[in-house]
Amino acid sequence: MAVPALVQLAGGDYYDLTKSGKVFAVTTAAAGLALSISTSTTGFFALWNPAGSGVNVVPIRYELENVSGTGVLTSFGFLALTPAGASIATAAPVPTGTAISTAVNGFLGSSFGKPQAIVLSAFTLTAVGVHFRGIGIQQGTVATATNIYQTPGMWMEFNGTCIMAPSTFLYPTGTAASVNLFYQTFIWAEIPI
Repeated sequence: MAVPALVQLAGGDYYDLTKSGKVFAVTTAAAGLALSISTSTTGFFALWNPAGSGVNVVPIRYELENVSGTGVLTSFGFLALTPAGASIATAAPVPTGTAISTAVNGFLGSSFGKPQAIVLSAFTLTAVGVHFRGIGIQQGTVATATNIYQTPGMWMEFNGTCIMAPSTFLYPTGTAASVNLFYQTFIWAEIPI
């Protein structure tokens, strides 16, 4: 009887994508950003695959760490907006936004270029996105509003469950306004169409 062999990918799950220059990451400033509210058209951190990019964006991981402020009872999730246009413009789905220019290629020290995706640290939308998915984590307790705990560092692995076609906008949200500031990171791959 044959015994099944254990197989481990050399270098990890994303080694080949990273080696070929297709994995990118961006992190907010150390002071952090507020979490967008799920009912608002104003937000603070988003991954945007603009129309005409020529790539599908595949989110790999989202990380969230509390750096300051007092939390409120809220559940965390993601909203998606599509079509989201090609650029920030008055009549576009994203009329205002501030791009974070510090995205890095996962192959550190390589000569691979910048990503096609845009990450925004602040934005307004012409419409609220649709609920894409929950993260499965919430801050606070249901028992009492005075028994709120601070959110530990957490993350969500997408594990291939989301592909962002061009003209798609994805952003993390909470269900309630919070005065917390969070250090946040998006890690994603870009696959040519």
